[in-house]
Amino acid sequence: MVEQAESGGFFGCLDDVVRGYGQWLSVKEQGHLAAFQKRLQNDPEAARAEAAMFALLRSKQLDPHPAEDPGRGGVDFVCGPAAKPVLVEVTIAQADAVVKKTGLPKKIGEDEQARAFSQITDLLKARAAKKAKQIGHPLAATIVAICLEHEWSDLLMGSLAARWLMTGEPKISVPLGDGAPQETKQVTHLRESAFFRFAPNGSVESCRRNISAILLGGLSASQTHVIGLLHPEPLVPLDYKPFFPIPFLVVENWPLRSGDQPVLKWRLPEVDPNPVSFLHQPPRLSERELRGDH
Repeated sequence: MVEQAESGGFFGCLDDVVRGYGQWLSVKEQGHLAAFQKRLQNDPEAARAEAAMFALLRSKQLDPHPAEDPGRGGVDFVCGPAAKPVLVEVTIAQADAVVKKTGLPKKIGEDEQARAFSQITDLLKARAAKKAKQIGHPLAATIVAICLEHEWSDLLMGSLAARWLMTGEPKISVPLGDGAPQETKQVTHLRESAFFRFAPNGSVESCRRNISAILLGGLSASQTHVIGLLHPEPLVPLDYKPFFPIPFLVVENWPLRSGDQPVLKWRLPEVDPNPVSFLHQPPRLSERELRGDH
């Protein structure tokens, strides 16, 4: 059932979003419709994520339009005015790979009980690394939106996922050998970090600077849960304020000096937040678009 939103749009399910996106393309961007239909047939998870992110950006009045050249490739969407565009590239964490990594099934059973599971930081980092290679040198702020369609995506794509994707999964350092006893401590090795690595001299340096920010999007039948992290030293900084109320994680003490541990803070909310949930709002052609205005 589709319900009307207060803003004049309509809320529906993810399937409604996919259909609405296809209809929007058929009127406004016919050159992109065939490629989307092909993705929907060959890689439905990727196509559904593309439609969901388009609908979310549109509901935030960020004016997304396809930016990919059907013959040459490129990022998925360009948002905002031409004077200050934001590029958005959508990718996915494959649900089958997530099931294998975490041990969590795609669907929550009626008799589901408490269980242990693993995070997917390495999978998320791999998606970011692959997209960084594809993006090249951006001319505008560029967001990589990593999506997961999975019943447990609120656990796997939340604030903990954002923190570990920023710094890598923490490890416990235990001193060994002779000498006075020392306390164990939590350390960061940066192996799964999307934005940092150790330089040959042992210092911490930034990497993948062509990604201004990452959005983690957990997709369910009725909504998308979104949380973000900002690159501390991007080639083109992102103005994240238009994305309110999506929380973005930042490194407060960048650049790091020798021995420093990253100090993580949240922008917009100032506490460790949950992802923001957006009900699916299928794209609908506005009167301006129906008139053919640009």
